[in-house]
Amino acid sequence: MKFILLPSKLRLIFYLSFVLLCGAVLCQGCAQQNDELALYRNLLSATEQLKTKGKIGLISKEAYQMAESLDAAHPASYFDAAIEYMSKSRFNDASFLFYVGRLRYRYYNSANPKYENGDDGALLASLTATIQESLNIYLKSEINNYIAIVDSAKNYYKRKDYRFYPRSKNSKKYDEQWQGIQKLIDDMKANKTTYTKTWNKEIMEFRSLFKEMEKNSKK
Repeated sequence: MKFILLPSKLRLIFYLSFVLLCGAVLCQGCAQQNDELALYRNLLSATEQLKTKGKIGLISKEAYQMAESLDAAHPASYFDAAIEYMSKSRFNDASFLFYVGRLRYRYYNSANPKYENGDDGALLASLTATIQESLNIYLKSEINNYIAIVDSAKNYYKRKDYRFYPRSKNSKKYDEQWQGIQKLIDDMKANKTTYTKTWNKEIMEFRSLFKEMEKNSKK
């Protein structure tokens, strides 16, 4: 896939429009009116297969190669790639690219002297809210996988400089990003039982809601 770097204002308009229509992108082989249901059905199915198929913390070589190719592009491109992998129900790879992209984008926004809250700030917030809401259903189903994915994204970020906006431009801001996400990792490790209990309840509630959504869609 070729990622095109658009002028900032046009890029913002494009992505804000894109996320409103992302249901049509995130689902494969389903009628348009059932795109959202298909996405959530795939997510819930993937949560059930996560442990049984030995996918805890597993990220494909292809996803790492994708991340390396995107290191020369605007950080919004990682989110584009994450959506592509979600459409293929490859949620570990999608989550990895999402978190690498989030780290890249937060660094870029914090270090870029031309940063505008209404441009890249708004775009990051929109992309994060849209994609993370769906990925959280998957990630929260298995905390050990969640920790492993975020840790892999952090390690990749530390190991691989960002060619589009290198660490040398502001090493302090660059390091602040991985240090911040390390706190999230440490918190999840220290409070596994509490998070697991809370998240299991959330997922059960979502499953009930999903069944109701499916029921209503057939009326």
